[in-house]
Amino acid sequence: MIKLLLVTALIGAIYAEETAKAYKCMKSPDTDGDPLGEETCTAALPDAQICKFPKFVITTGDLVAAAQKYGCGACDTANTEPATQCATCKGDKCNVKVETVEFKCPTYAANTAGDKFEEGDERSCFKTKGTHGECNTPGSEATVEAGTKHWEATDSGCGACAKDKADANICKTVSSAMGLSALLLPLVAAIYTLF
Repeated sequence: MIKLLLVTALIGAIYAEETAKAYKCMKSPDTDGDPLGEETCTAALPDAQICKFPKFVITTGDLVAAAQKYGCGACDTANTEPATQCATCKGDKCNVKVETVEFKCPTYAANTAGDKFEEGDERSCFKTKGTHGECNTPGSEATVEAGTKHWEATDSGCGACAKDKADANICKTVSSAMGLSALLLPLVAAIYTLF
């Protein structure tokens, strides 16, 4: 009987260790302008180890809501932290300070005949520092005419395509890194021919 109790207690301790473990999230400072701090959180492993942080506007780089806090757990979407301004991530201190950098996306408009898209000037977009920016562009099935295959830029071309539009080849997501490669490859080729 004593052995059974010991085994039960051991299993319970192991289960508790697996379902509730301390982790850390970055925390908003008490005074504006101060650096982010850290706070200890407790949650089940592994999927419930959630941290929250503010979203930014992809076309300007500004925070959607300056009042949005960094901290432990999921966003309070039913009250003060709607999904439009609050984002989450999983893992220890994953909610690092949001820092944005500018990148460029092409714009597209209908040609004079109104039967296809033509690339126009680039516009400024913003991405999280250290990541590749994404642009939404017309896909191979995109049409200028109104209808089920009509393409229209989202956020002026900044950001990825909606999944349903991408799956239907109405929209094509292009990485900003690919745009840079497209500029560099001809230069590399020209240099290569000199040797």
